[in-house]
Formats: sequence, structure tokens, C-alpha cells
Amino acid sequence: AGGKLKAQQVIHAVGPDYREAVGIAVAAADETLKLAYAAAMATARGEALPTVAFAPLSGGVYRGSHSLEHVLKIGLTAVGEGAYEGLSEVHFVAADAHELAALLAEVELVLG
Repeated sequence: AGGKLKAQQVIHAVGPDYREAVGIAVAAADETLKLAYAAAMATARGEALPTVAFAPLSGGVYRGSHSLEHVLKIGLTAVGEGAYEGLSEVHFVAADAHELAALLAEVELVLG
């Protein structure tokens, strides 16, 4: 599984589609995004994985008009809340320079 990824296991996680989320639906999409990360972290914990990596869920076209920073903050916070004993590394993988800059800025804000 995972194509050419050098990974022993792949946990498939999917975030919500924000393109249609307006009003109260944004809060529901935010909760769904948080739960997607939480479920992936719970699976990783159950498998006692020492390292996990994520592409930003709902970070591309599915974030609609919502900012990349918005979805990154939710993801970083949820992963931090899902940290467990034995977890030594968490990687967020950026697709391009813009995503990397946003990710680095959010890491600084969320994690200090």
C-alpha cells in the first residue's frame, strides 16, 4: 500500500469538502476535519507507530474559500491533542512553497 512511499503502513484519512460549507456548516466541517486527524492518530496509537506523516487534509481544492491557515491550525491542534507515548515524530508534508510557508507559520503559532 502507499505506492512508492517508504512506509510500512498507510492510514488513509480524508477531510471534509469546504467548498459548499457556509454558516453553521463551516463549524461542522471544522469538527469533521478535527475528527479525521483524531481518528488517524488513534489508529497510529493502536498500531504503536513511532512516526506519522500527513499531507494537510482539506488543504487543497477542498478547502474552498477558507484559508490554508484555517485548516492547518485545526490539523496541527488535533494532531497535538492526539499525541501518545511512543510517538517520536510527526511530519506534515507540504505540496509547494506556499503551503510550506503557511505550514511553518502555523506551526510557530500553534506550537510556539
